[in-house]
Amino acid sequence: MARRTLVAVMTGLAALLPLAAGTATTAAAQQAVSQAPLSIPFETGSADIPTSGRRAVEDFARGLPDRTRVLVDAYATAAADAPPHAARRLALDRALAVREILSGAGIGPTRIELKVHGAATDGPADRVDLDIRGAG
Repeated sequence: MARRTLVAVMTGLAALLPLAAGTATTAAAQQAVSQAPLSIPFETGSADIPTSGRRAVEDFARGLPDRTRVLVDAYATAAADAPPHAARRLALDRALAVREILSGAGIGPTRIELKVHGAATDGPADRVDLDIRGAG
């Protein structure tokens, strides 16, 4: 009889473990959702991430639950006399710089989606936006 009681207790505890883990995951997911979307401003013509932007990307990455994907939208403007592709190239350089920080924070390359837009049609012209995509 004691053995059955012990098995029942252990089974009950095992059933509670996913709930406890799920609570932590849910809290992390809620934190990440509250952070998203995140917008990192850049100086015109530069792909260098400001220190405050670097910290914001690192904090964003730390708050992501496992398997959450990150969407990186990069925007840039180019000088009027620059070649047509200059804005997209600068936006790509910015996206790659942000991807490097995300990777350094433990976000795998298959979880990062880059989109390079060149000139923005709304909001600040020189920025990178980060958002989350959910488990995939």
